[in-house]
Amino acid sequence: MAAVPLPQPDKSTQPRAKISKLPQKPLTAQQLKAIQLLVQGNTTVQVAEALKVRRETLWRWRELPTFKAEYEAALADYFADEKRTLLQLRMKAWKTLNQALEMGSVRAAQYVIDQTQPEDDPSKQAGEVDVQFGAPLDSEDGELDFTEESPA
Repeated sequence: MAAVPLPQPDKSTQPRAKISKLPQKPLTAQQLKAIQLLVQGNTTVQVAEALKVRRETLWRWRELPTFKAEYEAALADYFADEKRTLLQLRMKAWKTLNQALEMGSVRAAQYVIDQTQPEDDPSKQAGEVDVQFGAPLDSEDGELDFTEESPA
């Protein structure tokens, strides 16, 4: 049995991909600044205005393989830094909560109980009022304030 030839696409109607066979040039200082501004969350319009270039120029840069690679690397670094910062803040929060518990803070203890108690815990009776956690931030240093409020 003879193989049936597959239909070939009409090459005259197929869009041509623009593939540069020339070596990629290193990014300019302006392109590197664009990457920095984009990673910081600025819009294309904001970056174009800040660099005094047209939006089309910025979009053209974004299509360059070297620009794409540098942008992806900068974005990965940015998110790694953000994750590290959040983990450090989490550790600080745990230390603050632990200090409050060590000082005998009922509010801190109730917070830990509330946060670790399953929602479907049968010990919570219908109509039972829980002590609410409401430790405000201390305006002076941004720390959580677990000090006991004096009865009014």
